[in-house]
Amino acid sequence: MSFFKDVIGQEDVKQLLIHSAKNGKMPHAVLLTGPAGSGK
Repeated sequence: MSFFKDVIGQEDVKQLLIHSAKNGKMPHAVLLTGPAGSGK
């Protein structure tokens, strides 16, 4: 999925989201957390 190409790091999370999207099983919500300035 090309929209993840600019995401640095978080390989496990990216693969989980890509796999979910390809299989049509995306959750209805995803909670992204982290410190301010982390680019959530």
